Parts: sequence; structure tokens; C-alpha cells
Amino acid sequence: ALGAGITNLYPDMAGNIRTTIDQTSFDGKVSVVSNGKTMKPKKGVQPLVVKNKPVWVVQKDKFAYTVLPEFSSSASYVIEKKKADWEKMNASNKNQPNAPATVEILRLWTDHGQKPVNDKYGYVVYAGKENVPAELPFTVLKNDTIVQAIQSTDLKTVEAVFYKATSLICSGIFLTVSDPCVLLFENNNDNYTIAIQDPTMNKDLKQITLSIGRKKYSIDLPQDEFAGHPAVLKISK
Repeated sequence: ALGAGITNLYPDMAGNIRTTIDQTSFDGKVSVVSNGKTMKPKKGVQPLVVKNKPVWVVQKDKFAYTVLPEFSSSASYVIEKKKADWEKMNASNKNQPNAPATVEILRLWTDHGQKPVNDKYGYVVYAGKENVPAELPFTVLKNDTIVQAIQSTDLKTVEAVFYKATSLICSGIFLTVSDPCVLLFENNNDNYTIAIQDPTMNKDLKQITLSIGRKKYSIDLPQDEFAGHPAVLKISK
């Protein structure tokens, strides 16, 4: 996940701006992987970046989490006990007399400070059952308020969110879009596979023009009840 443009509109108000990575039940099966070594989590608030290197927090048979230090240098996790107000969370819990008064949770977050201006974040959630990867399978091409994009390390796949009509350079290829959109771009041996969509479901947007280098392609978007669905196509090189 990538985030950008984080600004406190009320900087004089007490308290820091935070991005929650996750807050979930702690079941005792949590480990920490740092520099390839697996260990038990320490008590209290702990950093997710140690000596400029990210730490993995792993829940056995569940999710694993880490951060991208270039965007989330001030990130932390903690295992803590919290008072549970079950009725406040859901009125139907009033009839659950045996609900525990406290629960242990695993909480992870990025701290942007009290007065961030155009701050960013980046974190990874891994759902695989294998050991967490020593190297991430992607690089970040861009993370700002105009474009957020990653590219696979084999350079074949690009995933991007465009917030306005603009261009992106990936492995020497210029990709330009005519309107805000979400793009999945696969560079295959003899063709490009493209999935493009308008998540805002703008009823007036019928087509998006995608330029690959100097070649332009007008892509019709699904309409009516299919608005917001991706248009998928293959283009020969």
C-alpha cells in the first residue's frame, strides 16, 4: 500500500497523524524477522525499521507486515491489552454477558508526526504461507499525489493509479493516460496485456486514451451497470 499528500489541516491540535497498517487480535503466534533472523517480539512499542532496514512482523498462518523505509521510516508495532467495550462496537453485544473485559491485540502503524505536510507512507502485507521474502518482488516507480506505481522486479508488470492525465516511465517505456484511472500493464514477449478502469464510475467518461511510447490506443470503458469494471485487452507490439 502506498500513500502520499498526508497533511494535517489542523496542525495546532494536539496529537499525531497516524496511518494504521492493521489492528487485529493477538493469538500468541507472532514472530519478528529481522536481517533474516526469526525471534520473539519484545514487549512495548517496537520499531518496524531498525538501522534503516525493515522488520517483518509475522502472524503464523495469517498475515505478515513490513514497511518501505523510504516512505515509512517512523513505523511501529505493539502487542498490548485493551479494555473491550463490546456494546459500543455493536449494540447486539449487550446480550453477551461472557464477553471478555479485555483483549490482547497486535497493532501496527506509521507515525507522521503532529504537523506533516505532503508526507508519505508505504507498507507491505504478505498473505503467503511460505517464509517472508528476503527481497520484495517489486520496486516503487512513483508515490505522490499524481501517480502511485510499482513494477515487478522482472520488469514485466506495472501496477499504477493515475489521479490525473499524466505520464509514467517504466523500463524506458512512456505510458500516458488521458484521464484518471487504474492501470495494470504487462509487457510480454510479443504483446502488451492491459487492464484499465475508472474506479470513480464517471458516467460521462466513455473512453480512455492510453499511449505506449508514440502509439495511441483508445480504449472503450464498460458502461451502465458495468461501469467501474476493467477493460481488458491485448495489443500486439
